[in-house]
Amino acid sequence: MAHPIPGAAITQAFGVIRPDLYPIAPHRHEGVDFRCAIGTPVHACANGLVMAIGSPWGPAFGHDSPLIRHKVIVNGQPVLYYVIYAHMSHCDVVPGQVVVKGQPIGKSGAEGHVTGPHLHLEAQLGRAWRRGGGINPVHLLNA
Repeated sequence: MAHPIPGAAITQAFGVIRPDLYPIAPHRHEGVDFRCAIGTPVHACANGLVMAIGSPWGPAFGHDSPLIRHKVIVNGQPVLYYVIYAHMSHCDVVPGQVVVKGQPIGKSGAEGHVTGPHLHLEAQLGRAWRRGGGINPVHLLNA
């Protein structure tokens, strides 16, 4: 899979628990955060199908966060990954739209629950999206 923002540094790793940001209910960070300015182009990591826009968990990810089902070939077999691109300021795709690897899908932002502008990339393996089922997307980007 391709990097959604080539050259962007990771500012928050996968799995890190941040009690300083969430003192009442600390939780595992289910994705990876990439530093970028508001309005930075965000690209699809792989070919896929836009499943939804916005977050089913309320305002945490912002309202312009696309959830894309990517089909990736691993060892000759198709594997489905669901990836949400969160905190975007603008989304250029719609549900049902097919995207190709590297296609611009919107602009980064600071929407939802954030401490500053960044792209939160969260990935899951399987046939459906479920909260708390994240896998480290860095492993997918480096594959």
